[in-house]
Amino acid sequence: MHSSLLAINSIVGCPNGCKYCLLQATNDNNCLPKELATPKEAVKQLLEYKYYDKDIPLCLLPNTDVFVNPKNTNYLLELLG
Repeated sequence: MHSSLLAINSIVGCPNGCKYCLLQATNDNNCLPKELATPKEAVKQLLEYKYYDKDIPLCLLPNTDVFVNPKNTNYLLELLG
């Protein structure tokens, strides 16, 4: 939960190791992405979250590069479905 949005962080990590990346703070910018929840589990948790409101913007997968590999991209497509 951020001040103006909810984030779905169900994949964490990126192997690119970019020097400007915000994931450096958690050492997640130079590692393989980890799936923390399936897309169905992530949506279920979102809908059950006490602060969820359909009018709050969602930020999808900000702790990874969603286009870094086909697995991440397929995950996003399933999440959106």
